[in-house]
Amino acid sequence: MESQGRQDAFPCQLRTLLADGIARAASIQVRPSSIRLPARDAHAAIPMVGKGVEAETLAKKLSEAPGRYFEELLGVQPVSTVQAKNGWLYVTLRTELLTQALKRVAVLSVEPDPLCSVAVNHMLLLAGARDAQPAGEWQLPAGYPAIAETALHVLCLGEESTSAAYARAEEKLEGMFLPVPPRDRAAVRRECALLGLAAAKQLAMYQKTGDFPIH
Repeated sequence: MESQGRQDAFPCQLRTLLADGIARAASIQVRPSSIRLPARDAHAAIPMVGKGVEAETLAKKLSEAPGRYFEELLGVQPVSTVQAKNGWLYVTLRTELLTQALKRVAVLSVEPDPLCSVAVNHMLLLAGARDAQPAGEWQLPAGYPAIAETALHVLCLGEESTSAAYARAEEKLEGMFLPVPPRDRAAVRRECALLGLAAAKQLAMYQKTGDFPIH
């Protein structure tokens, strides 16, 4: 069984919120632990096979009025869209939610060492752009799916606490700007200071302890 601390972490909070939303919309129970987060084809994937409801109909219902079924998390509405495929619901999260979750990591009392790893050093360089804008204005740039996906991998690092999860996060961080048009990359990188700082802290915490404080 997970500790109470783990249950208070962002991934566990999000899974519970999504399961509760499905219960409100369709009066069916989904085990939070069955929700894939991150998922291969979306931010989150929720199994609907054998639940007695048509996934396509439920997805349309949830997408048309997400605020009716999903409660706020970290002060924002979490869900952007819900799609159905092969008996699964695929959920895309709002950038505003990822931003708030990253801010919660960014204020942790952790001082990453640039010599900790190449990835931590790169993320600290990315975080350097924050000096040009007040902390309250830090945002994750919208409209870049690879960056949002990377942010979710960073946020879920503390849940798995494994070398495989760490390697996946590093891989995502390394390639997150590749889909961005070359002419836009410099500007987009400057907008990712928040992600850089949060990622540096998450990576450094694992490098130091092999585990993560709860956030």
